[in-house]
Amino acid sequence: MAINYTWNIPKRYTVGADQRISRINIIIVASDGTKESVADFAITLALPDTMIPFADVTQDMVIGWAKNQLGANEINNIENNLKKKIDEQYSATTTSHSW
Repeated sequence: MAINYTWNIPKRYTVGADQRISRINIIIVASDGTKESVADFAITLALPDTMIPFADVTQDMVIGWAKNQLGANEINNIENNLKKKIDEQYSATTTSHSW
């Protein structure tokens, strides 16, 4: 089953008069269309080579910065863990007690 990963940046923390984005919260939702798994964490961004006015920054840009900073190996680890959590939901069993 294919899993889609959706990235969202619900919070950005800025510093300085130029409002440089220094830290972000990231939420990644993995979904196979039936089950979901969520990763929620924060990272501190490296100082960019070129400053972009805060008003011109888009969520897609910030997601790109986050992915670049995390790197392919860390993204694969996160996605594998999310997939594992979805797989575990399918194999989970429930039991009931008479009490």
